[in-house]
This record gives sequence, C-alpha cells and structure tokens, in this order.
Amino acid sequence: MKMIDMKSKRKKSGGLEVASRGEDYPYGLSISLNKESIKKLGLKSEDLVAGAEIDFCICVRVTSTRIEAGDKELSSCDMQIIKMGEMPEEGD
Repeated sequence: MKMIDMKSKRKKSGGLEVASRGEDYPYGLSISLNKESIKKLGLKSEDLVAGAEIDFCICVRVTSTRIEAGDKELSSCDMQIIKMGEMPEEGD
C-alpha cells in the first residue's frame, strides 16, 4: 500500500514559506493513545519517544460527512478508528 504524505501545503507569506495555520499537518490528523490502548497495541515505552515514527495499519468507520453551503463536493468527514495495529517491519 502506498503511503501518502499528509503534510500541509506551504504558502508564501512575506517571502517566507509557512504551513497553513502554522501547523505541519492539518487539524484532525493527530491521535492520542491512553495507557490501555498502548498496552493493547503491544507498544513499549522506549519506542514512544517524541520524533519516533511508527507505521500503523488502521481501519476506520465514517461517522459523518459534510458539504458546505454552495459546494457540490464533500468538504469534510469524521472517521472513528475501529481497528489498528503496528505494521511489521520489512523482512518480518
């Protein structure tokens, strides 16, 4: 499966490139895991350090969709993660 970089597009502002709203990734693409979820996933504290990248496979359920007034296409949707797991490293 091809991974898509979800980083926000940068805009020029006064000669400087800045991410929209000052964030590298759009609002809503962040998840937070509690102790129980970390344990269920078999993750170790030493693997969960700021800046670490962990590949996950997720299954989501679409919970709502929105089309803004005047738009003809979907403007946003909400999804609930219902299943997830750490992807095996290549060679495993």
